[in-house]
Amino acid sequence: MRGRTERVATRVRRALATATVAVAGGAAVLAPAGGCGRGRVKPDIHSPDPSQKIPGIVRAVRQRDLPEARHMVEDLSSDDAAVRMFAIGGLRRLTGETFGYNYYDDEDAREPAVKQWREWLAAQEQAN
Repeated sequence: MRGRTERVATRVRRALATATVAVAGGAAVLAPAGGCGRGRVKPDIHSPDPSQKIPGIVRAVRQRDLPEARHMVEDLSSDDAAVRMFAIGGLRRLTGETFGYNYYDDEDAREPAVKQWREWLAAQEQAN
């Protein structure tokens, strides 16, 4: 069973890397659901809408905007798996750390890593 879990985790990591590169490189077009000609989505890490939040995370990482890590840490507890995936990917790219967080784990399994991220964030804020 462990071998299968590791294979799935490897596939998920590859998918995350591919998706992040595609979005960060501008190769992916992020548009509102339905494609009704509403225009491009405005990247906004503060938005509750994942179609704006995810590009906002990508933008913050691209700009090396460490103060936005606060929002990424909050997003580790999101109900949306895609938001969690981009949040941990962004934090890893900004800090080089994951604290063992896996976005696909259930809430109870994610909680110890989320707690470590909150402690990290508090230490960062105290240092500044």
